[in-house]
Amino acid sequence: MSAREAKMKAAVLKEPKDLRLEKIPRPECPPGGVLIETAASAICNADVKMVDKGHKALDYPRILGHEVTGKILESLTEQFERGDRVQIAPGIVCGECEFCQQGLTNNCEEIEILGFTRDGGFAEYLSIPAKGIKTGAVNSIPDKLSFSRAVFSEPLACCINGLDLARVKQGDSVLIIGAGPIGCLQAMLAETYGAKKIIMADRLERRLEFVDSEKAALTKVDCLINTGRESLNRAVMKETADRGVDVIILACRQGAAAYPLPELLKFRGRILLFSGLPAEDAALEVDGNLLHYGEKALIGAYGCTAEQNQKALKLIAEGKIAVDRLITDEIPLEQISQGIKKARNKIGMKTIIQFEHQKGEII
Repeated sequence: MSAREAKMKAAVLKEPKDLRLEKIPRPECPPGGVLIETAASAICNADVKMVDKGHKALDYPRILGHEVTGKILESLTEQFERGDRVQIAPGIVCGECEFCQQGLTNNCEEIEILGFTRDGGFAEYLSIPAKGIKTGAVNSIPDKLSFSRAVFSEPLACCINGLDLARVKQGDSVLIIGAGPIGCLQAMLAETYGAKKIIMADRLERRLEFVDSEKAALTKVDCLINTGRESLNRAVMKETADRGVDVIILACRQGAAAYPLPELLKFRGRILLFSGLPAEDAALEVDGNLLHYGEKALIGAYGCTAEQNQKALKLIAEGKIAVDRLITDEIPLEQISQGIKKARNKIGMKTIIQFEHQKGEII
């Protein structure tokens, strides 16, 4: 069978709520690019949202999946060889626009994103064009790092972008609202940034129980707050002796409008809107005087750069962010619908799709 006739299995989103496992043509290796044999892809909450409601950037049909690792099957660039183990930073940027020239590549005017505007990792193979190679979208995985652990580089890179924008520093107290996979990554990362106190809040008791379990071992988390049972304001002020916190990280889609967050901040505190908000609940009511007189800041964060992705991969490889603690399910592509359902219902933490042709190499 020629390369042009080769087929692959893929989970294809035909339209919202219509995700199908199909045999489709395998992509060809683009000039100056690479063809990758997928090893592992993680299910993200963004994938769940796109399956359920679609996305303004989606053209259908689309293969989702933007947290991806694999092995080079074919290379038309000197930078990579067949057999190289790689992790993909999903943003493929132009490298030439105003934002790229400033190093703000996550805001590239011509950005293509795997699993959004370009077919992603919920398939046995994917291709990366020459401009992706040139701008750092393909990264070599260190020998001792598994495909499944390396797949966390993308979400961790987004957390790095957020914590850098929020200026988290040595000695800060940090409140993280949302104890899911992203909240846990934020907590581990905040510890490496030198945060002296980390508070996590969530309305789901099972998420808080996981954070407090031996499996998670997030030992730096000083206080857990169940917002379904107690007042976030009272609990935070009690934990901080009425001083408040330096940084609040919104690591879930609920919470920005539900809580008077500026009141929980110290002087010059920062609120990081890390998660996108539902359109129907995106409006915020903020007392401008609290921001003005308290010199407090509201900060948004979206995506990550290739450089932040490389930093994340290095942190994971060095064991500074123990991402293996967050892997609660490993499934074949054929069970992707069950994995999406678990993520939708917030059961477990991170589900990793393992691909059969690489399964023996995934630790």
